[in-house]
Amino acid sequence: MVDRILVLHRLDIAPAEQLAKQLAAQGGEPPVLTVLDPSLHTYAVSTGLRGAQLLNLRGGDVDSAEAAARALSAARIISGEADTLMSALIPAARGAAWLSFWFRTLHTTVYGCRSIARTLAPHVARDQLHLLLPDVPHRYGYHSYVPGQVMHRVLREAGQAPRLWTNPVPPQDPVQLPDPWSAPDGMAPELLCCVPTCFQDSALFTAELQASGKSVLVLPSPVYDVPTDGLPRCSLALPEQLAGRLDSADLQALEALLPRLAALLMTHIEPLLGHAGMAQRQVDVIVEGYRQNVLLYLALQARFGRQAPKTLLISNHDVGLHGAMVSFARQHGLRIVMVPHAKIFNSVVPSYDQDVLCLTHPMQGGEVIDVDGCRMATGLLDFGRSLQLPSQPPKPLATLGIVLNAVSANTIMLLDMHIYMHGLQQLLAWCGAHGVHCRVRCRPNGSILPMVSARLGIDAEELARQQQGSLVDFAQGCDLVLGYDVPTSGAFDLLEQGLPVLQTLCRRLEPEQLRMADERIVPRLSVADTLQQLDRFVGEPLALWRYRRSQHARLVAASAEAQPLRAWL
Repeated sequence: MVDRILVLHRLDIAPAEQLAKQLAAQGGEPPVLTVLDPSLHTYAVSTGLRGAQLLNLRGGDVDSAEAAARALSAARIISGEADTLMSALIPAARGAAWLSFWFRTLHTTVYGCRSIARTLAPHVARDQLHLLLPDVPHRYGYHSYVPGQVMHRVLREAGQAPRLWTNPVPPQDPVQLPDPWSAPDGMAPELLCCVPTCFQDSALFTAELQASGKSVLVLPSPVYDVPTDGLPRCSLALPEQLAGRLDSADLQALEALLPRLAALLMTHIEPLLGHAGMAQRQVDVIVEGYRQNVLLYLALQARFGRQAPKTLLISNHDVGLHGAMVSFARQHGLRIVMVPHAKIFNSVVPSYDQDVLCLTHPMQGGEVIDVDGCRMATGLLDFGRSLQLPSQPPKPLATLGIVLNAVSANTIMLLDMHIYMHGLQQLLAWCGAHGVHCRVRCRPNGSILPMVSARLGIDAEELARQQQGSLVDFAQGCDLVLGYDVPTSGAFDLLEQGLPVLQTLCRRLEPEQLRMADERIVPRLSVADTLQQLDRFVGEPLALWRYRRSQHARLVAASAEAQPLRAWL
């Protein structure tokens, strides 16, 4: 029997090391610190976690497509019921899918961890497992007790007896909300703007808002806020500061409604987590999120209700406040315009109605849909980048670049790494057999460098060098770039430079992953079909040249009707 401490998150590393010392001091063999996610393993090794073992689970695909579909279905049901309840206080809440993103990420975590635990169980049937249980409920982007609790429950059902250990983690900072009363005195903005996470395009969006000729007020985001230098913005305030300026009757009606909301949510969350106490703490966090949305909605009403703006501009990354802003917009008939936080709408829009105009990149793959699977209204957005096609003479394929994207999301594995590595081994073997130089770039954020180095026999220092600089820097000198597995929006930068790109798939992708790039511009091929295509590129100099020019022409055609942001406002 082996003692294994499962490390499921970066915040587990230090407590796992401490627990290992405690258990070792009791005698017996030191416990093995075990990681299931190769990206997390890379991070653990880089931060000095001694003896961390990566346990590669054959057949470890968590079927992310099924998990995503189930999570979306659950979010649709719960947020729909909650919206109906909240509409008694705020009629425009109905159909606004308040906090549906929170519900989706919670359920994705639960379903993903269940699948991982079921795959793990037969591999550790004779081991003593130890699970760390952080003492905070789930919130997007932060660790919680949900993964440990879910895996503990599944493993016990499999006949095992994993031990749970409390793991204190730093609490999140107190939530702050945009304070409409902090807007400049007398200001009656034509446009309200809240675009969290648009880091790559914040300068462009800011310039476009300034050029629009409209008076703009920025509602800052409590998390993932981006700079909008030169535009007036509200300050952030604690929820109670907003509550202190609101009508007491509205606050009393809110406080009377929240217990009913909590009871409704418990009917969904307690069966999901299988633990009443943890479910109650999770519900408390979600109920507070609803309360904060109501406070923001009422504050917007009080400050701007008499002279409402004309337009609401938001990004597709809901940090938890879309409900309030969308409901305020609907209440006053504002146009709602949404931009992608990172070029592409690869996730559903948290809305039940098609009254949001979604501005897409010309490379958007597939339709933009809402939580009901209905198509959203869209328009093509010009991201202000010129399309270049440098003049190069025809030549055969000599240098191939392979770009690896993420293999996990929030420590939930997306695929079977054995299948993943087998496809890469085939590509490298082809390069060796045809005398083609191959360069591999691991994703800098979420790298799996140690695994790639060990499995493919590539020098780790060489892989580390390829991670430096931008993707365009890496691609310079490559005759062709292969995106591998999940497409990356970074491919757009390559195409804008006139560099040819092809997508290689080693497995079935879920719809949200396929939306990352238009297949008509960047073809998606299996590993076998990719090898056949590479045969043509290496054997006929004109073949790659023609592909590059035709791909560029398709991108130019797709971009022909794109308009700058100011034109859509």
